[in-house]
Amino acid sequence: MKIASFDIFDTTLIRKCGKPQNIFYLLAQKLFYHNTELQKEFVIWRLNIETKIRFQTKCEIMLNDIYNNFPEDKFGCSGVFAMESELQVESDNLVANSTIKETIRSKRKTGFKIMFISDMYLPSAFLKECLMHNHCILPNEEVFVSCENQARKSDGTLYDKISNIYHPKDWWHYGDNKNSDVNIPKQKGINSQLVDTTFTPIENKLIKEHNNFDASILVGYLRCARLAVGDSCYSRFASDYIAPIFLSYVQYIIKDCEKKNIKRIYFLSRDSYMFYKIAQSLFPSSSIEFKYLFVSRKSLLVASQYEYSKKELFDSFGRKSFCGVDKKTILKSLKFDLKEYVKNTGDDKIGLIKNTDDENLFLSYIFNEKNIHQMDLENHLLEEYLKQEGFLDDLKMCIVDLGWLGTTRVLLNRIRRHNHLSDVHTYYWMVFKNVLSDKYGSYTSFVQNEKVITLAHLLEKYLALSPYSSTYGYVRKRDKVFPVFGKNNTIFDENVLEANLKSLVFFAKLIRSNGYSNANALICDMSNSLIENLLTFNTKFDFSPFFKLADNEYKEGDILLKHFTFGELLKYVFGKRITMWDNGSLNFTYNRHVAAALYMIRHFIAKFK
Repeated sequence: MKIASFDIFDTTLIRKCGKPQNIFYLLAQKLFYHNTELQKEFVIWRLNIETKIRFQTKCEIMLNDIYNNFPEDKFGCSGVFAMESELQVESDNLVANSTIKETIRSKRKTGFKIMFISDMYLPSAFLKECLMHNHCILPNEEVFVSCENQARKSDGTLYDKISNIYHPKDWWHYGDNKNSDVNIPKQKGINSQLVDTTFTPIENKLIKEHNNFDASILVGYLRCARLAVGDSCYSRFASDYIAPIFLSYVQYIIKDCEKKNIKRIYFLSRDSYMFYKIAQSLFPSSSIEFKYLFVSRKSLLVASQYEYSKKELFDSFGRKSFCGVDKKTILKSLKFDLKEYVKNTGDDKIGLIKNTDDENLFLSYIFNEKNIHQMDLENHLLEEYLKQEGFLDDLKMCIVDLGWLGTTRVLLNRIRRHNHLSDVHTYYWMVFKNVLSDKYGSYTSFVQNEKVITLAHLLEKYLALSPYSSTYGYVRKRDKVFPVFGKNNTIFDENVLEANLKSLVFFAKLIRSNGYSNANALICDMSNSLIENLLTFNTKFDFSPFFKLADNEYKEGDILLKHFTFGELLKYVFGKRITMWDNGSLNFTYNRHVAAALYMIRHFIAKFK
């Protein structure tokens, strides 16, 4: 016979709330919802009683033994009711570990007899019901629990008992405890494999910093999201950083919009895709309508020119002049053909705009009759698309974006003003110092820390990854207008996108379904701590998700992160950008203390330039 046995808690099933004692805190809230003093007293009683009974009886105990000692007079409810409530809370907090679930399927398929083993006070019938609910066990498969067998994994007696029943020739055991799931079975000739469901360094950091049950439970949800979607370097970064950082932003937006009686929120493509999915998962019954709007600076620039004037075009780029700007950059942004420009102007060098005369000559081409006609055509399509999506409705609405300068805000509000509508407020995760003025529409920047600017490329290219390419323009098909997407010239990785999206949505749903949708302050505190770690790397950091990710938006083959060569280090110190995330590359190449010193040297040199 071949046996594959699996530990249950923190191996096959994961507690959503994290640490086991958090079950007692959630149970106390359920039993004594309006009495915080009784909640505290119950948690203390439940934490101590198990140890006390074990010491007195010197044997394996069951949940019945615990609640036979329940002080009913003190807590004002029966022990039976409290025990049944604990089983319900425990059941509600269990979710399958997707990796182990797949291992169980594989072992079952190859002829192994599947069984589950646990050193636990909970009854096997209850545990089997939980395993069946999470599709981990079949009706004919067995559960062995220490309390019913008076034998434990930790001393090997439970393995002996199973061995004497089945006499397996081949036995594999999987579990998270190095002693009872790995060392002990190995001593008995059982093939054992450690299942790592431990908290990550970041998860432990957050628990330690906040040191309360609510924080511990939220961190448990992060771990649960990571393990439920499949533990990988991508899901670890997504749950450790992206989920709390972005969720705190979306929570803030929705709560602020509710106060302002906002009726509709537009999440702008591409950078707001994750925000949109969080909002849908966290607030599915919100009275506010959530919509995803396919726009980009490129799709708006040409189509939002109404006056065909120098000032209007400068405003569109957030500039007061084009002097010193590369003509090629402007032409590409406006989607004008470079060959056509050379053919019409004879300017085959297409270099920088040198002075005002050169600028005026260049603008005369931009606003020639053919180009204005093209602008008009694109404007009609854009306005038709915006009307179709309700953006030109006369009601209270806002837009959500990641950042940075605010050109999209300028262009969208220009279109609304042209249609005699009021400006829409814009929410940004963060803006640059040179953000365009609020005369183009009011805005809010969620993050105020100027140091976070160094994370701009990481946030835009990795954290806010979207399944869509940049919106290039629009096309009418029958009676509807659809976005047209440009060539994907930015980072796109299926592993990253899948891990980010699944982890974010899973975490948001856990927050919502367990009553933590209003934990804004706590999640925001966690977010600030995580952002600080992305800047300082004080807690151990895994750089592996960022290898080989390249981008072509700013320059061909722009790498997100790499090991600096000595030559690249010198260029960095003297102010040159080497990668999209230089601070990350610096800390990847050297330890954080050396990296911090080099960063300071760079800024010291910059002062004398």
